[in-house]
Amino acid sequence: MSKLLRGYKRPVCLAIGNWEVVPDSRGLYLAQRLQELGFKVVEAGLYPENYLEKVVGLDPDLIVLTDAIRSDRDFILTTSPSRDCSITTHSLPISTLIDYLRLRTHAPVLFFGVNRHLRDGDIDEILARVTG
Repeated sequence: MSKLLRGYKRPVCLAIGNWEVVPDSRGLYLAQRLQELGFKVVEAGLYPENYLEKVVGLDPDLIVLTDAIRSDRDFILTTSPSRDCSITTHSLPISTLIDYLRLRTHAPVLFFGVNRHLRDGDIDEILARVTG
């Protein structure tokens, strides 16, 4: 079992993005890969705030939000993204979503953002390193 999943029985991924715009689909692709590792995935598209209660209803013991990011880095994996963390599709700060989900579920919540210019294979390599 991967490091990211170790000890969690009900991991959930809230995937943010748009399949029709390739740079904005990177977080959705990452979510698909997490699903292969045992995560339940909730595809939120461009409006993650509309899916928060669906995530809560799954009674997760770990939540990972995925999205494409504008950054010089290939990825960000953090429990506390900066308030100004720039994502490609949504103006509501990720930190607000994380705070809400923590309050409602008491589960650990991570933000896993991947650079919007990465290819599928690059994301696969990052996930392999992170879950190693």
